[in-house]
Amino acid sequence: MAVERASVRAGHPRRERRSRRADPRADPRGGAALDARLRARPGGRLVLGSDERCARGARGVLGERRARAFAARGQPAGLRPVERLFPPELLAEEVPLREQLRHKLLSRFRAHGLLGTRGSFEVWLGTGWSKRPDLPTRRALREELVEAGDIVPVEVEGLRGQRFVLREEVDLLESPPEPPASVAFLAPLDPLVWDRDLLRPLYDFDYVWEVYVPEAKRRWGYYVLPILFRDRLVGRIEPRIDRAGSRVQVLGLWWEDGFEPRQADGFVGAMRAALRAYLGFARAGRIDWAPQLGKEKRLFLTRP
Repeated sequence: MAVERASVRAGHPRRERRSRRADPRADPRGGAALDARLRARPGGRLVLGSDERCARGARGVLGERRARAFAARGQPAGLRPVERLFPPELLAEEVPLREQLRHKLLSRFRAHGLLGTRGSFEVWLGTGWSKRPDLPTRRALREELVEAGDIVPVEVEGLRGQRFVLREEVDLLESPPEPPASVAFLAPLDPLVWDRDLLRPLYDFDYVWEVYVPEAKRRWGYYVLPILFRDRLVGRIEPRIDRAGSRVQVLGLWWEDGFEPRQADGFVGAMRAALRAYLGFARAGRIDWAPQLGKEKRLFLTRP
């Protein structure tokens, strides 16, 4: 299936949904050690969250390394013994490892909406292997998803290689809806920015999260967020939350070449709404703009 580039950008199908936690075997590093620690704890297995899909797994529900790290430090408030959350018959159910991995791989395609076969290591972590003959490969699992009709291969004009969309979202590419006049600040790990090789040709936007870049070598800043308006990435913002001062500091704001905030229909109001939402997220009462952002301060206000 071939689609034009503009249509893909306008109707980029992305959904963020929870995925089933994989068996600890899905990440062979440290699973057995964690199991031993948890068996020594009253109540046995622990679970993050309350989604019943998290309870499925042959040896528990802590396949993610983050959960292992939490459990190694004790039992934080966010962790609960799984037996308190789910009925015994659900906990007794064993889901084959291959099915777990296939579900996890499908969740990647679902979250992003237009992934290909490549990308950074972090995107595909725990979704299959290439050097373990006794375990399914990501390619084999992807082919099973295609054969089952869960994902559909597409080609995007101007991009190399196949991409994949969910079967139920193909219509979004063929007849994309009009994007709303809204603004969103995208987190550095938001699924839309997972595949930076897609952002460059499709959105003409080059993004690198510079939190791990030495300060002297940063082009933008420590924690800079892409600004999404309608179906365009129009700029970048660097907010910093000062909880003690009940404020959000905007240290930097950069617009993409050719974008003029005042001339974009609906943008100023949408940007103010996004800033209000960010203030609510930060539980802050005002925005403090950096001295060089006087024009933006007058346009978007300190209490938008």
